[in-house]
Amino acid sequence: MLMTQAAFARKVKRSRQYINKLVKNGTIPTYYDGRVNMEEAERLMAEHEDPRRDGQREANAAKRSGGADLLSSAGSYPSMADMTEEEQEIERERLQQTLRDLQNKASDIGEEDETIGDIESMNVKQLNIAILKQDLRIKRAKADESEKMSVPIDEVRNSIFAASRIVRDGLLGIPARLAARIAAESDPHICRTMMEQEINRQLENLSGAFREL
Repeated sequence: MLMTQAAFARKVKRSRQYINKLVKNGTIPTYYDGRVNMEEAERLMAEHEDPRRDGQREANAAKRSGGADLLSSAGSYPSMADMTEEEQEIERERLQQTLRDLQNKASDIGEEDETIGDIESMNVKQLNIAILKQDLRIKRAKADESEKMSVPIDEVRNSIFAASRIVRDGLLGIPARLAARIAAESDPHICRTMMEQEINRQLENLSGAFREL
């Protein structure tokens, strides 16, 4: 299937400039109106790329897709082969703004990392590391606050165990409760209905027990 280079770049989660570079150096051939054959281009691109950089390409793709999890890509800066100088500068500016936003958020809760230094002079790798450190400080502070407000985990476990045991005992008692009735019944449909009703009753008991937690 023929598609534009831009559409192909979006499909394989690469920059448009990178795909254009592969076209210009002859790795990927073009057809009518500069379009590429999707299946052929994917195969040729896979043959061309270094498998040792798969992790780096995944990090770059995650950033371009706008992923919200800073930890998924922080610390893995874009590779030179996958980004033009212009893209690198755009990426650096984006990371600078991300770090500023994190610093503002951290400042509000008293967790700003004062060791970060001058954001304007940082390269992409330094910015990613700074983002990771600041994001971890914020998450740690929020976790500490949540721990102060949370119910002790042992209490939760004990409550869940007690509720589950009630239902387990109810389910184990089904054969004894239904044995005589099922033995006296010759219609399979009625037998099935009785069992379903009893199981549903026990599941409702479980639901009620958890609502009371």
